[in-house]
Amino acid sequence: MPCLTPTACPTCPNRGLHAPLPADGPTPCRLLAISDYPGETENRTGRVQTGKGGEELCQTYLPRARLSRRDLRLTNVFQCFDPRRKKATRAQVLACASHHIPREIEATRPEFVLLMGGN
Repeated sequence: MPCLTPTACPTCPNRGLHAPLPADGPTPCRLLAISDYPGETENRTGRVQTGKGGEELCQTYLPRARLSRRDLRLTNVFQCFDPRRKKATRAQVLACASHHIPREIEATRPEFVLLMGGN
């Protein structure tokens, strides 16, 4: 099984600025939810989806699907917080996602993948 410990992307311009944020949830998982990037709250707490978006996900959308946070695995395309990030470029998305998303999918073997976020 591949390693699920987050590592800084070798080509990341932000490498070393912030610690990579690990995915959260069961392995293997039935549902893997992938958001765009961690915000200030996630950077402070060290957990994915703990800000406004995570609150909305866990209090509104998951209950509608009869799910809870512990039923899915959460991760981000970008694992590192970048306070300057507005909207990611295609090159940034490809650089970050190609580094760890395939490993995450291989290790967790989800039945479903949910893509979330504004990027």
